[in-house]
Order: sequence, then structure tokens, then C-alpha cells
Amino acid sequence: MENKMWTYIDEQKDVLTNILNQEEKILSSLPDAFINKKEIIITASGSSLNAAMLVKTMLEKEIGCLIQVETPFQLRYYSPLLHLPHKHKLLIVLSQTGKSIGTLECLQIAKNNYIPTIAITADNKSPIAIQADTHINMPCGKEPVGPKTKGFTATVLTLHLMIMKLFQLSSQSIIKEYHQSINELPQNIQHAKKWCEEHNEWESKSNEYCWIWNQLSNCT
Repeated sequence: MENKMWTYIDEQKDVLTNILNQEEKILSSLPDAFINKKEIIITASGSSLNAAMLVKTMLEKEIGCLIQVETPFQLRYYSPLLHLPHKHKLLIVLSQTGKSIGTLECLQIAKNNYIPTIAITADNKSPIAIQADTHINMPCGKEPVGPKTKGFTATVLTLHLMIMKLFQLSSQSIIKEYHQSINELPQNIQHAKKWCEEHNEWESKSNEYCWIWNQLSNCT
């Protein structure tokens, strides 16, 4: 798995540059009816959930719209967000594979309550892509390993650009910043690898940290 992970890590520059270069094409399917919604609900799990939280932090104040991020489980069983119909709501679902059962159920609940939906996946033939009202294809390819790298960064970039378009914000300066950061990726990756090699005492502590994490998890 380690060798595959480094392959995916190294693919990030090409993947992200491709998304930026194809921004107009990737987002061309967004309907005008979705512009300037008053409330955005995002559901995701794992690394996609982390991506959603990051984009929420970057954009919520700028767009002046409430962005609520929930896991599919929370959204289905505990949150009222999808169970109260409202014409100004929009549900965005994130899933790299497009096969999450919980996310599919959230799409159905939204549909039953007349809440429009957008899916961002890396597979336009996946169940989630087909079920959503609108699908945004994220061209990052497959990543069949546990820890996601290119899938995470591709989700952040695609979601960020999409929400900016939904609120009719200019993306030129953001795209310029992203290009600069992406061009610095290879050297940053090498610096990170070097740091890990120079601080390999962390590897000997990994089992101890896993044990502590398991104990904390069992207490919650």
C-alpha cells in the first residue's frame, strides 16, 4: 500500500492542475436555479468530511450563507435539516467512489422533501452520481487505499470552485493562488518526506499512539 500511496501523492499536481484548467467544463452542468441558495447542507464521511469542513471555514463568511456539514448518519437520524422542506436549501453530497449507502439514503430523503441535490464524485456512473439532480465529475481517478491524498485535495478544490460559482464570485485570484501552491507541491512533498526520515522516532511510537487513540475512542 505504501508504494501506491506515494504514487497517488505524486499524482496530485497533475490532478489539481487538470481540475483548474477544466473548471468551466467541470462546472458547466450547474443549473441557474441553484444560484444563491440561502442554506447549503453538505454531507460526507472520512476524508470527504474533512474536505467539506475546510471549505466551510474558507467560504462561509465570504458568501454570507450558512453552510452546515453533517455525516450521513447524523443527517439521516438526528438532524432535522433534510426533514424540513425549504425551497432555499441545497444538499451537496461528497463521495469519491460515489457508492456510500448512507449518502444515497440522504439523497432520497432530500428528494422526498423537494430539496435539490448536487453530487461530487470521481465516477459519473456511480449510484450517487445517478441519483443526484446534478452531478459534478471530479477527474481524480481511483484511489483504492485507506488514507486518501489526491481524492482529498481534489475534493477541496472542486467544492471550493463550485460554491464560488454558485454564489457568483470571481475565481480568478483564487485560481492563481491554487496554481502557485500546486506548483510548489513536489518540493513540499520532498521536504515532508525528508522531515519524516529525520524524525523516524515517530514510527516507533505509532503502536503507542494507536493504543491511546483506541482507549479514548472507547470512552466516547
